[in-house]
Amino acid sequence: MANLHSTFKQFNLELKITDTKDKKLKGARKALADKITAFFKEKEGYSTPKFWIQGSFQMGTTIRTESDECDLDLGVYFSVIPEVTGETIQKHVFDLVDGHTKNVTPNHKKRCVRVNYAGDFHIDLPIYFFEEGMPHPKLAVKGQDFEESDPKQFYEWFNEQCKGMPQKIRLIRYLKAWADKHKRKMPSGLAMTVFAIQYYSADERDDLALLKTLKNIKSYVSVTWSCILPTCPNNDVLVRLNNDQKLNFIDALDELITKIEEVTSNDCDDETAKDVCCKVFGRYFPLSNKAKSLVEKAMLMNSGNHFTAPDGTITKEYDGTIKNKPHKFYGEKE
Repeated sequence: MANLHSTFKQFNLELKITDTKDKKLKGARKALADKITAFFKEKEGYSTPKFWIQGSFQMGTTIRTESDECDLDLGVYFSVIPEVTGETIQKHVFDLVDGHTKNVTPNHKKRCVRVNYAGDFHIDLPIYFFEEGMPHPKLAVKGQDFEESDPKQFYEWFNEQCKGMPQKIRLIRYLKAWADKHKRKMPSGLAMTVFAIQYYSADERDDLALLKTLKNIKSYVSVTWSCILPTCPNNDVLVRLNNDQKLNFIDALDELITKIEEVTSNDCDDETAKDVCCKVFGRYFPLSNKAKSLVEKAMLMNSGNHFTAPDGTITKEYDGTIKNKPHKFYGEKE
């Protein structure tokens, strides 16, 4: 029977964004905050905004996607509601950041302004107003003015639910990686977070905890197609998925459950299990020894600095070998 507990924990580490990208994100965040602060500090009728990092970056559930991109949500908070629409303020921010990044235009989305950094990451700028005495902040919404939204309350709920239970956080990251690899329209990372917490089933092993949790989620969504946010605005975050997307998600859960049952069965060894999971969870899942060997051989052959020994072995050693002509390596037949 395969035991992939340690392999999944290594996968969790591999999903961490690189130190280089983390540094770039933080630098970009500061530059945007400084630019927005300077603008509104001088603009009549507006309070000077404050900023709060929210979402997956704040909770530690951000992952490296298959395309190696990531995102950061930087809430822009005003302490006074100005006498203009929420969309007008969004437009001020959009105009301010237009041209901030070279050759990439920002997006004026419904609930935020998105600043894109080519092929690397994006930063979302949701805009809030939180006057003294208000129970919850109000979020600027394009075409709808304002709506209540409280990401800090969700963050507090998340911390309370996951306190002393790091396995919950790892399961969220595994689910998000699976959804990213799957490519079809899937529930959002927010929905995956709520599902993983509410239907979590613990086990000493991450692979078995994931399997149990997946079965719990499947049982729920097969009967009740909703994911109600446990904090303000208490909305259903699945509402935008249509019936076909719902059925696709349930089918995908079935397939994933079958795969995890397969790799944790008595008939599967660790090496075979790794190969199966790599196809399911994406390129950051640790490879089997055979797959590692093939990747290393491919990299060597594609580099053009490879030689063939008398016994036919491909090597980087040149003594007693023959230099190979440059060509591409596309794997081996079974």
